[in-house]
Amino acid sequence: MSPHSAPTWPSEFAERYRAAGWWRGETFGSMLRERAEAHPDRIAVVDPVAGTRWSYAELDRRADRLAAGFDSGARTGPT
Repeated sequence: MSPHSAPTWPSEFAERYRAAGWWRGETFGSMLRERAEAHPDRIAVVDPVAGTRWSYAELDRRADRLAAGFDSGARTGPT
């Protein structure tokens, strides 16, 4: 497999998961946005070590900021 290709699931798994409604043909970003709009104050992420809790709205905001960094060509190391 090329390092740039995504792994695939066997077709029988994919068919079963779609039939059960577990795979809906949506991206993680669209799923997160949908949850953030429907349930903005519900807890999405808990870090028991740091004692941090993020709501779906907060997780969505942080994901947007991270994606904006990727879009802007964020780089690591010297330029």
